[in-house]
Amino acid sequence: MSEETDGTALAGQARDALAQRARWPWWYIGLMGLALLGLLAAPLVPHLTTWSGAYQAVMWPSLVILLFGDLLLSRLRGTAFSRKTLRAYPSTRLTGVALLVVGVAGIVAVNLLVRAEETGPGIAVAIATAVIGAGLMCGMNAAMRRDIRDGRVVRP
Repeated sequence: MSEETDGTALAGQARDALAQRARWPWWYIGLMGLALLGLLAAPLVPHLTTWSGAYQAVMWPSLVILLFGDLLLSRLRGTAFSRKTLRAYPSTRLTGVALLVVGVAGIVAVNLLVRAEETGPGIAVAIATAVIGAGLMCGMNAAMRRDIRDGRVVRP
């Protein structure tokens, strides 16, 4: 019985240590929030400048960071996460779906405001959506760490 208790305690300590290591750094969440802001604000940029390539100069780097930012994090921190986060960490599903809904709603709202020539409200919506998105990412990371600590990680 003692060996089983010791093994359980060691497994719990290992999961706690791994959950602590899985904390995303502030710069990663900030970078992802900034990339989301760039993606949302890309339709607004041509209305704020006369440069013809402004849309592509903002949109493409933002999209690349959003798609491959996790690879940058794993290179710099040595911690690799599943690219199928919503499947691997069950507690992230609600927050992850909320992040997708907020992102899509923000993109639609900004594009509708651009069509209506409402640049100011479009900027406000883009900033608000990016801040909410960064907050939801913090929630996703907390849910991931909770799943790791509780041993609920599923192999995708």
